[in-house]
Amino acid sequence: MKMNDLRTWDGLLATVTKSMDRNNMPQDKRKWVLEGYAEIRNLMGEDFLNMSSNSVARSLLNNFAPWALFKNSTFGNKLKAIKGKNNFEDIKQRLAADNLENSYGAEAEIEVAVDIMKAGFCIELIKSEQNKRTPDIRVRSGNLWINFEITTLRTWPGKSIIADRLYWELMTRLDKICSAHDRFVEVDFNGMRMEKAQTNAELIEAKVNDMFQSSDETKVIVDGIKIHAWKSDTGYSPPYIHSFSFIINEMNAISGKVAYKIDRKQLPSNEYGILLVFTHTAFLPDFKSLADNLKKVIEMDRDLDAAIIEYISHKQIDIPPSSDEFKVIHGASHDELYNHYYIILQNNRDKELSEFLGKFTAST
Repeated sequence: MKMNDLRTWDGLLATVTKSMDRNNMPQDKRKWVLEGYAEIRNLMGEDFLNMSSNSVARSLLNNFAPWALFKNSTFGNKLKAIKGKNNFEDIKQRLAADNLENSYGAEAEIEVAVDIMKAGFCIELIKSEQNKRTPDIRVRSGNLWINFEITTLRTWPGKSIIADRLYWELMTRLDKICSAHDRFVEVDFNGMRMEKAQTNAELIEAKVNDMFQSSDETKVIVDGIKIHAWKSDTGYSPPYIHSFSFIINEMNAISGKVAYKIDRKQLPSNEYGILLVFTHTAFLPDFKSLADNLKKVIEMDRDLDAAIIEYISHKQIDIPPSSDEFKVIHGASHDELYNHYYIILQNNRDKELSEFLGKFTAST
């Protein structure tokens, strides 16, 4: 198939089907994947594949690993869930924008909006207007309005972007090996700095290939990296890659971004306001240290009722105990691929707000 065939839906879906055939995907999963892609095609339009690939949704459609097919299908169903909302066309245009930051911001708003709806609340999508500072989502809770301002961490500079790219490239390469051998693998970098992890990528790929020649479950340590390979009868599972080290100055970058958003005053002072920082990450921080850092930042603005830092990652970690200052929640994984973690910090401990936050995080 020529590369330009992927700029037609028929060509792209033919490649999706080949991937499902190659990976012996069960019929129920195949049906679900194709239904999700049909939603993207219907809602984003026939010309979407001819737009710039410099958008989150558009670029991921060119990845045909099973985990990417599942992610795309899940996102197609989330688009379907909000298509009848006011200002859907605005968020759709931003999703397709030739601007990675704008596109990723739209994706984050869709993800959060659907999670709020799953919790049983009515939402309004607020149209972004130039030179006008408004929240992104308004939520009706009883007689109250709760405003969400959503920001992302995809704009982090430097090393974290390289680490994120390394993660997805290695994930896709290992996925092909796993599919070819019907085997699964977990790679634990054991806190390794991203620079060293990058130099070991080809070594890891070669070692996993060697390990898959055996039918037995195997575990090895290579240059401090733990590799675990096994065979499973439970169906498809993505490779698990985790434990890049989290650079401490990037914690400061989170704090700086939160402080910047607080300073912009995009949340109304006469209604509840929540700032949510959204990231899809290959690495997870020390949640307690991050919460301690952010607690001081959000206390700068008493009009900010709560801040939520949402992490979505393949990695699972032990949840630190909650305290009076913050709590960490491990949410459900709707697509069976990702773990959702929430750090919740409240300035306002009103009963109504606490009940809303409890319902919201319980639904995710």
